[in-house]
Amino acid sequence: MKIIILLFVLGICVNYNAYALYGRITGPESVCPYTTQEYVLTGYVNAGVPTSSYVIQGFPELGIYRNLNETEGFASWYKQPNSTRTYITVQFEGPGEVTLSANIKGGVPFTTNMARATLQINLEYPPVIEPVVPNNYVCAGATKLISISQLESVECFHHNVQWGLPAGWSATPQSGNNYNLSVPGNARPGNYTISSRGVYDDRNNATTPWVHKTIRVGAPTSPIISAPSQIGDHWATVSANSIAGMHYSWSVVNGQILSGNGTASIRVQSSCNLSYRDMTVNLTVSNDCGQTVASPRYIQIVCDGYDPQIIISQRSDEIDVNLLEFNDGELKTSEVSLHDFDGAPVYQQQAAAEHIVIPTAAYRSGIYYINIASEDKKIQERIVIGN
Repeated sequence: MKIIILLFVLGICVNYNAYALYGRITGPESVCPYTTQEYVLTGYVNAGVPTSSYVIQGFPELGIYRNLNETEGFASWYKQPNSTRTYITVQFEGPGEVTLSANIKGGVPFTTNMARATLQINLEYPPVIEPVVPNNYVCAGATKLISISQLESVECFHHNVQWGLPAGWSATPQSGNNYNLSVPGNARPGNYTISSRGVYDDRNNATTPWVHKTIRVGAPTSPIISAPSQIGDHWATVSANSIAGMHYSWSVVNGQILSGNGTASIRVQSSCNLSYRDMTVNLTVSNDCGQTVASPRYIQIVCDGYDPQIIISQRSDEIDVNLLEFNDGELKTSEVSLHDFDGAPVYQQQAAAEHIVIPTAAYRSGIYYINIASEDKKIQERIVIGN
Protein backbone atom coordinates (compact mmCIF):
# COMPACT_ATOMS: atom_id res chain seq x y z
CA MET A 1 0.00 0.00 0.00
CA LYS A 2 2.81 2.38 0.87
CA ILE A 3 4.42 1.63 -2.45
CA ILE A 4 1.19 2.46 -4.32
CA ILE A 5 0.85 5.81 -2.50
CA LEU A 6 4.48 6.63 -3.20
CA LEU A 7 4.08 5.88 -6.89
CA PHE A 8 0.94 8.02 -7.01
CA VAL A 9 2.75 10.98 -5.44
CA LEU A 10 5.69 10.55 -7.79
CA GLY A 11 3.31 10.50 -10.74
CA ILE A 12 1.77 13.75 -9.62
CA CYS A 13 5.22 15.32 -9.34
CA VAL A 14 6.20 14.09 -12.79
CA ASN A 15 2.98 15.48 -14.31
CA TYR A 16 3.47 18.75 -12.46
CA ASN A 17 6.97 19.22 -13.85
CA ALA A 18 5.90 18.22 -17.35
CA TYR A 19 2.94 20.60 -17.39
CA ALA A 20 4.66 23.91 -18.39
CA LEU A 21 1.79 26.36 -18.88
CA TYR A 22 2.24 29.72 -20.60
CA GLY A 23 0.21 32.22 -22.60
CA ARG A 24 0.76 34.57 -25.54
CA ILE A 25 -1.14 37.76 -26.43
CA THR A 26 -1.34 38.74 -30.09
CA GLY A 27 -2.75 41.88 -31.72
CA PRO A 28 -1.78 45.41 -32.81
CA GLU A 29 1.32 46.75 -31.07
CA SER A 30 0.93 50.33 -32.34
CA VAL A 31 -2.51 51.83 -31.72
CA CYS A 32 -4.08 55.28 -31.89
CA PRO A 33 -5.06 56.72 -28.48
CA TYR A 34 -8.68 56.59 -27.29
CA THR A 35 -9.58 53.65 -29.52
CA THR A 36 -10.90 50.14 -28.92
CA GLN A 37 -8.91 47.11 -30.06
CA GLU A 38 -9.32 43.35 -29.79
CA TYR A 39 -6.51 40.99 -28.75
CA VAL A 40 -6.25 37.21 -28.54
CA LEU A 41 -4.78 35.31 -25.58
CA THR A 42 -3.77 31.73 -26.38
CA GLY A 43 -2.74 29.10 -23.83
CA TYR A 44 0.09 26.64 -24.44
CA VAL A 45 1.77 23.75 -22.61
CA ASN A 46 5.17 22.17 -22.92
CA ALA A 47 6.83 22.90 -26.30
CA GLY A 48 4.19 25.17 -27.81
CA VAL A 49 1.22 22.80 -27.77
CA PRO A 50 -2.06 24.82 -27.65
CA THR A 51 -4.26 23.93 -24.71
CA SER A 52 -7.77 24.78 -23.56
CA SER A 53 -7.09 23.52 -20.02
CA TYR A 54 -6.68 26.90 -18.40
CA VAL A 55 -8.79 29.55 -16.80
CA ILE A 56 -8.22 33.29 -16.96
CA GLN A 57 -8.14 35.49 -13.90
CA GLY A 58 -10.18 38.63 -14.22
CA PHE A 59 -9.64 42.13 -12.92
CA PRO A 60 -7.10 43.19 -11.69
CA GLU A 61 -4.94 40.34 -13.02
CA LEU A 62 -6.19 41.15 -16.51
CA GLY A 63 -5.51 44.82 -17.08
CA ILE A 64 -3.63 47.63 -18.77
CA TYR A 65 -0.57 48.97 -17.02
CA ARG A 66 1.39 52.16 -17.53
CA ASN A 67 4.66 52.63 -15.66
CA LEU A 68 3.92 49.42 -13.70
CA ASN A 69 0.70 50.97 -12.37
CA GLU A 70 -2.78 50.17 -13.57
CA THR A 71 -3.94 52.90 -15.88
CA GLU A 72 -7.39 54.30 -16.52
CA GLY A 73 -9.53 52.38 -18.99
CA PHE A 74 -10.53 48.76 -18.85
CA ALA A 75 -10.24 45.39 -20.59
CA SER A 76 -13.02 42.86 -20.97
CA TRP A 77 -12.59 39.24 -22.01
CA TYR A 78 -14.41 36.21 -23.25
CA LYS A 79 -12.99 32.66 -23.21
CA GLN A 80 -14.51 30.56 -25.91
CA PRO A 81 -15.59 27.19 -24.41
CA ASN A 82 -13.27 24.26 -25.14
CA SER A 83 -11.01 26.62 -27.06
CA THR A 84 -7.37 27.63 -26.69
CA ARG A 85 -8.33 31.28 -27.24
CA THR A 86 -9.55 34.07 -25.04
CA TYR A 87 -10.69 37.30 -26.72
CA ILE A 88 -9.76 40.51 -24.90
CA THR A 89 -11.31 43.86 -25.76
CA VAL A 90 -9.31 46.92 -24.66
CA GLN A 91 -10.43 50.54 -24.43
CA PHE A 92 -7.28 52.66 -24.55
CA GLU A 93 -6.73 56.11 -23.13
CA GLY A 94 -4.10 58.77 -23.91
CA PRO A 95 -0.79 58.38 -25.73
CA GLY A 96 2.21 56.58 -24.27
CA GLU A 97 3.64 53.11 -23.63
CA VAL A 98 1.30 50.62 -21.94
CA THR A 99 1.37 46.91 -21.13
CA LEU A 100 -1.55 44.56 -21.61
CA SER A 101 -1.19 41.81 -18.99
CA ALA A 102 -3.19 38.65 -18.26
CA ASN A 103 -2.79 35.78 -15.74
CA ILE A 104 -3.88 32.26 -16.61
CA LYS A 105 -4.12 29.16 -14.40
CA GLY A 106 -4.16 25.50 -15.29
CA GLY A 107 -2.85 22.14 -14.16
CA VAL A 108 -3.50 18.54 -13.24
CA PRO A 109 -5.40 17.29 -10.19
CA PHE A 110 -4.01 18.55 -6.88
CA THR A 111 -1.66 20.98 -8.70
CA THR A 112 -1.94 24.50 -10.07
CA ASN A 113 0.26 26.25 -12.64
CA MET A 114 0.07 30.00 -13.18
CA ALA A 115 1.48 31.96 -16.13
CA ARG A 116 1.55 35.63 -16.96
CA ALA A 117 1.22 36.86 -20.57
CA THR A 118 2.10 40.44 -21.56
CA LEU A 119 2.21 42.61 -24.67
CA GLN A 120 3.83 46.05 -24.99
CA ILE A 121 1.62 48.52 -26.86
CA ASN A 122 2.52 51.99 -28.14
CA LEU A 123 -0.30 54.54 -28.18
CA GLU A 124 0.61 57.33 -30.59
CA TYR A 125 -1.06 59.96 -32.73
CA PRO A 126 -0.51 59.96 -36.49
CA PRO A 127 2.21 62.10 -38.09
CA VAL A 128 1.53 65.63 -39.26
CA ILE A 129 -0.89 65.56 -42.18
CA GLU A 130 -0.31 67.53 -45.34
CA PRO A 131 -2.10 68.18 -48.62
CA VAL A 132 -0.99 66.20 -51.66
CA VAL A 133 -1.62 68.14 -54.86
CA PRO A 134 -0.83 66.23 -58.07
CA ASN A 135 1.17 68.36 -60.53
CA ASN A 136 0.78 71.45 -58.30
CA TYR A 137 -1.53 73.28 -60.70
CA VAL A 138 -5.25 73.72 -61.16
CA CYS A 139 -7.39 75.50 -63.74
CA ALA A 140 -9.54 78.48 -62.90
CA GLY A 141 -13.21 77.48 -62.71
CA ALA A 142 -12.35 73.79 -62.35
CA THR A 143 -12.27 71.14 -59.63
CA LYS A 144 -9.12 69.15 -58.90
CA LEU A 145 -8.92 65.92 -56.92
CA ILE A 146 -6.34 66.20 -54.14
CA SER A 147 -5.65 64.08 -51.08
CA ILE A 148 -4.37 64.24 -47.51
CA SER A 149 -1.36 62.20 -46.43
CA GLN A 150 -1.33 60.17 -43.17
CA LEU A 151 -5.14 60.06 -43.09
CA GLU A 152 -5.60 56.30 -42.91
CA SER A 153 -8.66 55.95 -40.71
CA VAL A 154 -10.93 58.65 -39.38
CA GLU A 155 -12.29 56.25 -36.76
CA CYS A 156 -8.79 55.62 -35.49
CA PHE A 157 -7.46 59.14 -35.50
CA HIS A 158 -10.53 60.96 -34.17
CA HIS A 159 -9.79 64.07 -36.13
CA ASN A 160 -10.94 66.19 -39.01
CA VAL A 161 -9.05 68.26 -41.55
CA GLN A 162 -9.02 72.03 -41.38
CA TRP A 163 -8.17 73.95 -44.55
CA GLY A 164 -6.67 77.35 -45.18
CA LEU A 165 -7.69 78.40 -48.69
CA PRO A 166 -7.79 81.59 -50.78
CA ALA A 167 -11.09 83.47 -50.81
CA GLY A 168 -13.75 81.68 -52.85
CA TRP A 169 -11.95 78.32 -52.86
CA SER A 170 -13.37 75.21 -51.19
CA ALA A 171 -12.30 71.65 -50.31
CA THR A 172 -15.09 69.07 -50.20
CA PRO A 173 -14.51 65.60 -48.65
CA GLN A 174 -14.77 62.64 -51.02
CA SER A 175 -14.02 58.97 -50.35
CA GLY A 176 -11.08 58.00 -48.12
CA ASN A 177 -8.28 60.57 -48.09
CA ASN A 178 -9.57 62.46 -51.12
CA TYR A 179 -10.97 65.98 -51.41
CA ASN A 180 -12.29 68.01 -54.31
CA LEU A 181 -10.51 71.36 -54.48
CA SER A 182 -12.73 73.88 -56.27
CA VAL A 183 -11.26 77.07 -57.75
CA PRO A 184 -13.56 79.96 -58.73
CA GLY A 185 -13.70 80.91 -62.39
CA ASN A 186 -12.51 84.46 -61.69
CA ALA A 187 -9.26 83.30 -60.07
CA ARG A 188 -6.42 85.16 -61.74
CA PRO A 189 -3.42 83.22 -63.05
CA GLY A 190 -0.58 83.00 -60.55
CA ASN A 191 0.70 81.14 -57.51
CA TYR A 192 -1.53 80.56 -54.48
CA THR A 193 -0.97 78.92 -51.09
CA ILE A 194 -3.24 76.23 -49.68
CA SER A 195 -2.79 74.87 -46.16
CA SER A 196 -4.12 72.01 -44.06
CA ARG A 197 -3.86 70.69 -40.52
CA GLY A 198 -5.46 68.02 -38.37
CA VAL A 199 -7.88 68.85 -35.56
CA TYR A 200 -8.17 66.23 -32.77
CA ASP A 201 -11.59 66.05 -31.14
CA ASP A 202 -10.26 63.86 -28.34
CA ARG A 203 -7.64 66.42 -27.31
CA ASN A 204 -9.95 69.37 -26.84
CA ASN A 205 -9.57 70.28 -30.51
CA ALA A 206 -5.78 70.32 -30.36
CA THR A 207 -4.24 70.79 -33.82
CA THR A 208 -1.22 69.68 -35.75
CA PRO A 209 1.00 72.37 -37.35
CA TRP A 210 -0.16 73.98 -40.56
CA VAL A 211 1.43 72.53 -43.71
CA HIS A 212 1.55 74.89 -46.69
CA LYS A 213 1.69 74.02 -50.39
CA THR A 214 1.97 76.27 -53.44
CA ILE A 215 -0.43 75.69 -56.28
CA ARG A 216 -0.45 77.50 -59.62
CA VAL A 217 -3.66 78.61 -61.33
CA GLY A 218 -4.13 79.04 -65.05
CA ALA A 219 -2.56 78.01 -68.33
CA PRO A 220 1.20 77.47 -68.46
CA THR A 221 3.49 80.47 -68.74
CA SER A 222 5.92 80.71 -71.64
CA PRO A 223 9.07 78.71 -70.88
CA ILE A 224 12.59 79.94 -71.59
CA ILE A 225 14.82 77.67 -73.66
CA SER A 226 18.42 77.26 -72.56
CA ALA A 227 20.79 76.05 -75.30
CA PRO A 228 24.41 76.42 -76.43
CA SER A 229 25.15 79.13 -78.99
CA GLN A 230 26.87 76.64 -81.30
CA ILE A 231 26.69 72.94 -82.00
CA GLY A 232 29.09 70.62 -83.82
CA ASP A 233 29.21 66.95 -84.73
CA HIS A 234 28.38 65.83 -81.19
CA TRP A 235 25.07 65.95 -79.36
CA ALA A 236 24.14 68.86 -77.11
CA THR A 237 21.62 69.40 -74.32
CA VAL A 238 18.72 71.81 -74.76
CA SER A 239 16.42 72.46 -71.80
CA ALA A 240 13.65 74.67 -70.48
CA ASN A 241 12.58 75.63 -66.99
CA SER A 242 10.96 72.55 -65.47
CA ILE A 243 7.39 72.93 -64.18
CA ALA A 244 5.59 70.01 -62.56
CA GLY A 245 2.62 68.71 -64.52
CA MET A 246 3.72 70.14 -67.87
CA HIS A 247 4.03 68.20 -71.10
CA TYR A 248 6.94 69.35 -73.26
CA SER A 249 6.64 68.96 -77.03
CA TRP A 250 9.90 69.76 -78.85
CA SER A 251 10.70 70.01 -82.55
CA VAL A 252 14.01 70.70 -84.27
CA VAL A 253 14.78 72.05 -87.74
CA ASN A 254 18.17 71.12 -89.28
CA GLY A 255 18.79 68.48 -86.64
CA GLN A 256 17.18 65.67 -84.74
CA ILE A 257 16.06 64.91 -81.21
CA LEU A 258 17.99 61.97 -79.79
CA SER A 259 16.11 61.62 -76.49
CA GLY A 260 13.98 63.40 -73.92
CA ASN A 261 10.99 64.61 -75.92
CA GLY A 262 8.06 65.08 -73.56
CA THR A 263 10.37 66.23 -70.76
CA ALA A 264 12.00 69.55 -69.92
CA SER A 265 15.40 68.51 -71.33
CA ILE A 266 16.36 66.93 -74.66
CA ARG A 267 19.50 65.81 -76.47
CA VAL A 268 19.85 67.13 -80.02
CA GLN A 269 22.17 66.36 -82.93
CA SER A 270 22.81 68.83 -85.76
CA SER A 271 22.53 67.96 -89.45
CA CYS A 272 25.90 69.03 -90.80
CA ASN A 273 25.20 68.11 -94.42
CA LEU A 274 22.42 70.64 -94.97
CA SER A 275 22.66 73.99 -96.71
CA TYR A 276 21.70 75.88 -93.55
CA ARG A 277 23.89 77.18 -90.77
CA ASP A 278 21.35 77.27 -87.95
CA MET A 279 19.44 74.66 -86.02
CA THR A 280 16.04 75.92 -84.91
CA VAL A 281 14.61 74.56 -81.66
CA ASN A 282 10.87 74.96 -81.00
CA LEU A 283 8.96 74.11 -77.83
CA THR A 284 5.29 73.93 -76.89
CA VAL A 285 4.31 73.27 -73.26
CA SER A 286 0.83 72.27 -72.14
CA ASN A 287 -1.25 71.12 -69.22
CA ASP A 288 -4.97 70.68 -68.63
CA CYS A 289 -5.42 74.45 -68.60
CA GLY A 290 -4.04 75.07 -72.09
CA GLN A 291 -0.76 75.48 -73.91
CA THR A 292 1.81 78.10 -74.85
CA VAL A 293 4.75 78.30 -77.24
CA ALA A 294 8.28 79.34 -76.33
CA SER A 295 10.28 81.73 -78.47
CA PRO A 296 12.38 79.72 -80.96
CA ARG A 297 16.03 79.25 -80.13
CA TYR A 298 18.65 79.32 -82.89
CA ILE A 299 21.90 77.38 -82.55
CA GLN A 300 24.73 77.96 -85.01
CA ILE A 301 25.93 74.75 -86.66
CA VAL A 302 29.73 74.47 -86.79
CA CYS A 303 30.63 71.02 -88.11
CA ASP A 304 33.72 71.68 -90.27
CA GLY A 305 37.43 71.82 -89.61
CA TYR A 306 37.87 75.13 -91.44
CA ASP A 307 38.11 78.59 -89.98
CA PRO A 308 35.46 80.72 -91.75
CA GLN A 309 37.26 83.88 -90.62
CA ILE A 310 40.23 82.90 -92.83
CA ILE A 311 38.29 81.56 -95.81
CA ILE A 312 35.53 84.21 -95.87
CA SER A 313 36.01 87.92 -95.38
CA GLN A 314 33.23 90.46 -95.57
CA ARG A 315 33.13 94.15 -96.24
CA SER A 316 30.20 96.53 -96.45
CA ASP A 317 29.26 95.69 -100.04
CA GLU A 318 30.97 92.37 -100.88
CA ILE A 319 32.03 88.96 -99.67
CA ASP A 320 35.52 87.68 -100.52
CA VAL A 321 35.89 83.87 -100.63
CA ASN A 322 39.44 82.47 -100.43
CA LEU A 323 39.15 79.21 -102.38
CA LEU A 324 42.90 78.63 -102.28
CA GLU A 325 42.80 78.56 -98.49
CA PHE A 326 39.74 76.35 -98.58
CA ASN A 327 41.52 73.79 -100.82
CA ASP A 328 44.76 73.80 -98.82
CA GLY A 329 46.71 75.77 -101.43
CA GLU A 330 45.47 73.87 -104.50
CA LEU A 331 43.42 75.27 -107.34
CA LYS A 332 40.36 73.05 -107.52
CA THR A 333 36.88 73.54 -108.85
CA SER A 334 34.63 74.60 -106.03
CA GLU A 335 30.96 75.42 -105.78
CA VAL A 336 30.03 78.61 -103.97
CA SER A 337 26.42 79.52 -103.22
CA LEU A 338 24.62 82.14 -101.18
CA HIS A 339 21.11 81.59 -99.75
CA ASP A 340 18.73 83.92 -98.02
CA PHE A 341 17.31 83.16 -94.56
CA ASP A 342 14.50 81.01 -96.03
CA GLY A 343 17.02 78.91 -97.98
CA ALA A 344 16.34 80.38 -101.44
CA PRO A 345 19.55 80.67 -103.53
CA VAL A 346 20.54 84.24 -104.47
CA TYR A 347 24.01 83.43 -105.83
CA GLN A 348 25.67 80.27 -107.19
CA GLN A 349 29.00 79.82 -108.94
CA GLN A 350 31.31 76.98 -110.05
CA ALA A 351 34.86 78.35 -109.90
CA ALA A 352 38.53 77.28 -110.06
CA ALA A 353 40.28 80.39 -108.82
CA GLU A 354 42.03 81.78 -105.80
CA HIS A 355 39.20 84.13 -104.84
CA ILE A 356 35.59 84.78 -105.63
CA VAL A 357 34.07 88.13 -104.80
CA ILE A 358 30.29 88.23 -104.32
CA PRO A 359 28.78 91.73 -104.60
CA THR A 360 26.13 92.23 -101.91
CA ALA A 361 25.13 95.90 -102.30
CA ALA A 362 21.93 94.92 -104.14
CA TYR A 363 20.80 92.39 -101.56
CA ARG A 364 18.29 93.23 -98.88
CA SER A 365 19.59 93.48 -95.34
CA GLY A 366 19.29 90.28 -93.32
CA ILE A 367 20.82 86.90 -92.55
CA TYR A 368 22.23 84.83 -95.40
CA TYR A 369 24.07 81.51 -95.62
CA ILE A 370 27.16 80.95 -97.74
CA ASN A 371 28.08 77.40 -98.73
CA ILE A 372 31.42 76.27 -100.17
CA ALA A 373 31.95 72.71 -101.42
CA SER A 374 34.89 71.04 -103.15
CA GLU A 375 35.19 67.26 -103.44
CA ASP A 376 34.77 65.94 -99.87
CA LYS A 377 35.10 69.36 -98.21
CA LYS A 378 32.24 71.57 -97.21
CA ILE A 379 31.80 74.69 -95.13
CA GLN A 380 28.69 76.61 -94.23
CA GLU A 381 28.64 80.04 -92.62
CA ARG A 382 26.05 82.56 -91.60
CA ILE A 383 26.53 86.06 -93.05
CA VAL A 384 24.78 89.27 -92.03
CA ILE A 385 24.32 91.66 -94.92
CA GLY A 386 23.44 95.29 -94.33
CA ASN A 387 22.54 96.86 -91.02
